[in-house]
Amino acid sequence: MKFVFSVTEVSNFVLENCDDSKLDRDWSELPKELLKVIADRLASRLDYCRFRSVCKKWHSSCLLSVPLLYSQLPHQVRTGSFRFENSDRSTFLVARITYLLRPLNQTISKSSKPWLISVEDLNTGKLQICHPLSKFPFRNLPVTFPKSLNISDFQVSKLSHGFKICFSDGNEDVFNDHEFSTAWSDYPAPNKVILLSETATSIYDCVPVVLFVSQGGSLVSLILKTSQQGHINSKKNYQFDDIIKFKGYICALDSEGIAYLIDINDGYNMRIIDTISERFGYLYAEKRRKLLVESFGVLYMVVRNHLEFRVYQLNERRWNKVNHLGDRILFISFDSCFFAEAKDFPGCRGNCIVFPKNCFPLYSGGYDPDYELFEGQRRHFTIGVFYLDENRCKIPKPLRVVLAPSFLALP
Repeated sequence: MKFVFSVTEVSNFVLENCDDSKLDRDWSELPKELLKVIADRLASRLDYCRFRSVCKKWHSSCLLSVPLLYSQLPHQVRTGSFRFENSDRSTFLVARITYLLRPLNQTISKSSKPWLISVEDLNTGKLQICHPLSKFPFRNLPVTFPKSLNISDFQVSKLSHGFKICFSDGNEDVFNDHEFSTAWSDYPAPNKVILLSETATSIYDCVPVVLFVSQGGSLVSLILKTSQQGHINSKKNYQFDDIIKFKGYICALDSEGIAYLIDINDGYNMRIIDTISERFGYLYAEKRRKLLVESFGVLYMVVRNHLEFRVYQLNERRWNKVNHLGDRILFISFDSCFFAEAKDFPGCRGNCIVFPKNCFPLYSGGYDPDYELFEGQRRHFTIGVFYLDENRCKIPKPLRVVLAPSFLALP
């Protein structure tokens, strides 16, 4: 848990509210007023629940009245901009987080069953469970999935987090794209949202930056308080493949593999403050969308051609090929990428990339070579695995949604 306040602040509060004879007591004897100060400054619901579980007094001192994922979300968005659909339906900024759940009191072995899930806080007090790669809501969870989720029974690890702008039912078709016709109009995730200043005290000090994937990769910033929208201050019409948050800024990648750092300029417009990579000049990378992923402060680019995947690491403005991912699995979804340790998935091996069908569209339209790789697969949503040491893709069998460990258990 991260406490967003100083030790001095806590010490002063304790000294003001406790007499000297009580200062040697244990943590369970902290005043309720101090417990409330601490609890109110916890960033996530997970930390809040862990805080309440310490002892009975801490549990009774903190009511479950905060949102489940982020303290200030979901937040209703004003839709005065022409970018939004002319609809009477309410529109919200929503948090989504991908967790790895491992049962407590159970060693990581082939018999244990961790779960990789994505959750959204659409309605305050209720979580919606989604597929961790597609982010599609589950209508029917696997029969082996726990009937109730008590996080006290699991070791919980956050692997990835993001945001989306949607209607109250989760539908992301909130933006007007009637005037646009692009090769990616049918992409499963039409928009990608990054939140700048997400730790700000007021939600109105946060700035959502939206990548319109289905509209060719245009980038827009939104001011929540006024519904104003901003653009990049440049005569050039920038179009991007992907965006992520990197070093406190927006990092945007274009079709040539050039990465830019972008910040908010005058309250809502954006400006490019640095070009952090050179053009990526390999011919095989010129046909399909490229993706970004950050891990421990290092920036990576994921490239796919007809037969293989390649991962590149940014080093002194150059993209250097990564030949081995070590004991890590790179998960790719329609709106984000993240790494996980293979040891956390019993029966699985690292140095591989797990990806959904149709995640790397061609700039000209279509999803070749997925038509070939997933030929004969009738499932609406299909997962593939690329093994870097074998330099080939496979479709794992049996295929498990919510990603129980055997989804990678291939011979």
